[in-house]
Amino acid sequence: MSVASLNCQTLKEGKLRLIISGRLDADSTSRLWPEAVKMISDGKSNILEIDATGINYCDGAGIGLLLDLKRKQQENKGSQIEGPEPDFQQLMTLFDPGSNVDPTHIIEGNTIVLYGDFRVKSAPKAIMEIRIFLLETKTETELCIVFGKTYTSSVGLESKGPEVLVSAFDR
Repeated sequence: MSVASLNCQTLKEGKLRLIISGRLDADSTSRLWPEAVKMISDGKSNILEIDATGINYCDGAGIGLLLDLKRKQQENKGSQIEGPEPDFQQLMTLFDPGSNVDPTHIIEGNTIVLYGDFRVKSAPKAIMEIRIFLLETKTETELCIVFGKTYTSSVGLESKGPEVLVSAFDR
């Protein structure tokens, strides 16, 4: 098992090159992520190059780091990424939110209530309650609630059982 490492080079062309190698897992990524962000913000270059060819293992946390670096890289003109392995590229494609546009609004939802009500034996029902928020992004750290509403649903069940209950939640 190889330990993850992060190195930074300033190239002649004025590029900043981050070299990531080893095993990118939850433990190593939590250490490398802030280091990588600091290296990028400390760099004087507008061009960022990422060398990920030395990564030999990458879990979800590592993919998150690579996607964040890719996003930061796209903020810089003329940037490029080398590697990672095709399997890791597939994961990046799968987990990439797919948009390079900074959102002006974010929608969030919370499940408040989700249960089967079997108190009345002749009329069992599935109960679901969710709360939806539409948030406006004022700044990167400041959000403002534009809309919030709670939705409640009660669906009668034909019979008892987990499959019937889950099916009712889908309606």
